[in-house]
Amino acid sequence: MTNEMDREQKVHTYILCYNEELILSHILDYYTEISSRIFIFDNMSSDKSMEIAARYKKVTIIPFDTGGKKDNKKHIEIKSHAYKLYSREGGIFTEEVADWVICVDTDEIVYNKGLLGILAAYKNIGVTVPQLTGFNMTGENEIKSGCSLLEQYKYGARTTNFDKCAIFDVNFDISYSLGCHPKGEGHLRMRETPHYKSSNQYPIALLHFKDIGSLLYESAIKNFDRIGNIKKDKNGNYSGVGLHYGIFKDKGPDFSPYRSKAKRVLSDNNEVLFENFELSTSNNGIEVKKNSNKQKTIDALRDCAIKAERFDVSISLQLMEIAQSFRPKGTVIIKKVDEYRKLLGLKKQVLDSSSILNSEKLRLSAKKAESFDIFLTFKLLEIAKKFDDSEQLALT
Repeated sequence: MTNEMDREQKVHTYILCYNEELILSHILDYYTEISSRIFIFDNMSSDKSMEIAARYKKVTIIPFDTGGKKDNKKHIEIKSHAYKLYSREGGIFTEEVADWVICVDTDEIVYNKGLLGILAAYKNIGVTVPQLTGFNMTGENEIKSGCSLLEQYKYGARTTNFDKCAIFDVNFDISYSLGCHPKGEGHLRMRETPHYKSSNQYPIALLHFKDIGSLLYESAIKNFDRIGNIKKDKNGNYSGVGLHYGIFKDKGPDFSPYRSKAKRVLSDNNEVLFENFELSTSNNGIEVKKNSNKQKTIDALRDCAIKAERFDVSISLQLMEIAQSFRPKGTVIIKKVDEYRKLLGLKKQVLDSSSILNSEKLRLSAKKAESFDIFLTFKLLEIAKKFDDSEQLALT
């Protein structure tokens, strides 16, 4: 068997792009250093993105048209199949066979200072899908030209939802779910695919550069109308896939969901400070329990209640009481309800489930949560959507 440590690994990087002129050159500067080929799938950008991309010798631009809409299914299709045509031996457009494939959005960097050496080590031990530890990088300053993103933004928030499987062996048949996050049917299918072997023995980071300067707000403005199915009710609550774009748009350019919880991620010499964080969950995925829809929703309500208790116990009580109406003998739930009622100075009472289980109450809680945890808001709106058609939860 050839010792892969003896030769440099060939990496092909695939990037999805739509109007990314503010950050694209920084992303391409980075990937040019570690990639032998870069393929940009451009969703008909109308800014200077493709003019910028054309300056890079390693870049191949491949346009695709979705009629002016953001088509997440098309994104999954590209990330799951394009490399088989352009990077795998026998591919109809393959000019160079890769060892590894990276599939990212234009604001994502797969990073370790010694990445190519790590990939060689993983190749030697048969790892096909290295685990990535996700961070949402953050900073108030706008992106500066002539300076790498790694130098400009050293702080970020550990985010398990970005433990994406964004790098894999070219001969492995990858599959993804919505957003390519480590959950859902696509992720579960990937883990059952022949030759799947994952490891975080040599940690690699996925650095997501969205919450920097006003880029988060600009992204929300850019994508809000492209989603097509985001709805806003009379109380100002959003629903639908991509609802976060509506919330970020309304919050304005100064809003940051990560800045208050950010920690130092990169050292002065750009080493990732993995020792300060919990490593990747992507081997098992975020949602690893096989459970009924009803039990999953109860668990979600319980977990949201516990998360909210640091900020607003009244929200915690309302959510936990809803969970209790479905799981009246749940030990943790009973204990927490009693705890919250004591903190609020309320007497213990028997709940009338018919009077509290409605989507409007969850949406009101979501609205209150916006001021302290935007991601709790997203989760509550997601739960509320499960029973929009009825005052009773449609859980089965």
